[in-house]
Amino acid sequence: MRYLDSTSRTAPDALGHWLKQEVASEQAHLRIKTGYFTLNGLAGLKASLDHLVQSNLPITIALGANEKATIKADVDSLYTLIGCPRPNAKLCVVSCVGGLFHPKVVHLTRTDGSALAYVGSANATPAGFNGTNIESGLLLDTRLGDPKVILDEIAASIDEWFKGTKVGVTNINGHATTQHLVTAGILGVVKPVTTNSSGGSSGGGQASPKMPLAPLVTFPSLAATSQISSNSGAAGSSNATTATTASQAVGLHSILIAEIGKGVRWKQANFPKSMMQSYFGVNPIGHGFVNLIPVSANGTASPPVVTQVVSVQSQNYRLELSAVAGLAYPTNGRPIAVFRRTAAGQFRYHVFFPGDLGYAPLSSALAQRYQGAAHHLKRITVDSPTLASIWPACPV
Repeated sequence: MRYLDSTSRTAPDALGHWLKQEVASEQAHLRIKTGYFTLNGLAGLKASLDHLVQSNLPITIALGANEKATIKADVDSLYTLIGCPRPNAKLCVVSCVGGLFHPKVVHLTRTDGSALAYVGSANATPAGFNGTNIESGLLLDTRLGDPKVILDEIAASIDEWFKGTKVGVTNINGHATTQHLVTAGILGVVKPVTTNSSGGSSGGGQASPKMPLAPLVTFPSLAATSQISSNSGAAGSSNATTATTASQAVGLHSILIAEIGKGVRWKQANFPKSMMQSYFGVNPIGHGFVNLIPVSANGTASPPVVTQVVSVQSQNYRLELSAVAGLAYPTNGRPIAVFRRTAAGQFRYHVFFPGDLGYAPLSSALAQRYQGAAHHLKRITVDSPTLASIWPACPV
């Protein structure tokens, strides 16, 4: 048994450190119950998830809804990631009144019959698993002599959420289920805005100094689309097909067509707070991250670029578009970026200049469909069929 407490600010006290030590091919069953969840919280378990799905082994996950803190896009992407629909993959959302669904438990059964379990304060979120948050908990492992009966009880406590019918428990069976939960006010569609303010002050009336925190371990951003082609039954699907399938999984208006404003640092494209929340799905105040995938004019995708949202005094928020680094702003007209959301927090994009193939229909669509203030940059969100009607050959 180990006690983990990331107050130490050392990697071995982060849950993610221990998840990294586990050999994916040795996994036989993954169980999780977590009060709060974001898709990239499971980045440290990506290899295990892939192995379990490819081997058709069980995955059992219960998520808390907790006042719409869990969003539809993350649940939809997780449903795809764990290989649903399949009998060995079980996913449910728990919603309560008068309190929260608040457990934080991870249980791994290995092929040799041994088991590892974490019980503590870390939710299945990046900050919970990578040690950014100060978390504490116990790590138990039968290989180290911890009682098998206790590990079995932990596993059973997760399985119990899938037995019979329980009020407030919804088994996820596809996008129709998550849309129903959105309509019922249980799942959110954008992350709620939160701050780290304590609300307190020192005796002198000044704000208390805050402890700087940073990840203790790192993981590649979780590519939720990696399982899509294996679940579709059609091997070797194209990038465009994969992107379209994923965008359907994360919401109808998955396309953003946006004019990019002029400036010395114009490649750091400005977007208002509302768009950062409603389209990009990030809390701009919290300086969150998204994965931006540059796409060439012929549709070839480059590796994802992990991009941080940066706030500026104008109350706009910036995303750096690496694809246009070193290019001059056009002398006539504004560049138009087309983004396609392919998973929660992941976007393909291309920036079109005046004179480029497709620029004219995109500009015309903005002129016809934009309904905001005339002095603002024109931006619209549309679905895939609408983009196809505007420009069928759009490479994004």
